[in-house]
Amino acid sequence: LWHASVVARERAIEVAVASAAQHFQLCRRGSPWPSHHRPSEGEERGLWAAGGHAHVRTQRASGITPVRIEVFGAHPAEPVLRGSQHAAEVSLSAGGHLGVFGGDADGSEAPSTTVEVPSGPLRLRVAWFGLVEGGDDDGSGEAIVLQLWPEEPHEPAIVRCWDPWDLPPPQATSPGGLHQIEGRERVLSKLAVLEH
Repeated sequence: LWHASVVARERAIEVAVASAAQHFQLCRRGSPWPSHHRPSEGEERGLWAAGGHAHVRTQRASGITPVRIEVFGAHPAEPVLRGSQHAAEVSLSAGGHLGVFGGDADGSEAPSTTVEVPSGPLRLRVAWFGLVEGGDDDGSGEAIVLQLWPEEPHEPAIVRCWDPWDLPPPQATSPGGLHQIEGRERVLSKLAVLEH
C-alpha cells in the first residue's frame, strides 16, 4: 500500500490533498491508526498528533487543498512564517516514511503521497496561508506548508495564531451562570460517570 512518489531528504514537493470534514491526515509507516476522533484540545492549534499520526485542520470543509511538504535534515534556519496567518508544531514518533491521507481515510487505503523522512522522531510545523474568515470551499484561497525535521519529542506549540482560531480559555460557568464542561474529552468523561 505504500507505493507512491517518494521525496528525497532536503527537498520539497507540492501535492493536492483531499480534505474532508475540515482536515487531512498524516501517518508514519508502521504507526498504528488511531481508533478515536481527533481530540478537541488541539482545536486552536489546527493540528493534532498521537504517536506517528496527525490531523491537519483545513478551512475547506471538503475539496482539494494545495500543500507544500519540506523535509529538512535539522531544524530549519529560516522558518516558513513570512506571510503565514497561523502556524503550529507537534512531534511525531519514530517510524517509517510519512503518508499523506485524505480527511475521510481510515487507514485501510494507500496514502495519496509518500514522503521519505528520517526514521527517528520528527517535529512537524504546519503553516497556513490564504485563510479568509467565514471562507468556505468556494471562498478560501487556503494553502498549507508542512515542514519536518529530526527532533526529540516535546510539547505542541502555536507559533502564530490566526484570530478566528484563537479559542477563549475554558469557563466553569456559562454566560447564564450555569455550570458547564468544555472540551470533548471532559464532556465524554463526565457522561461516562453519570451513566454509572
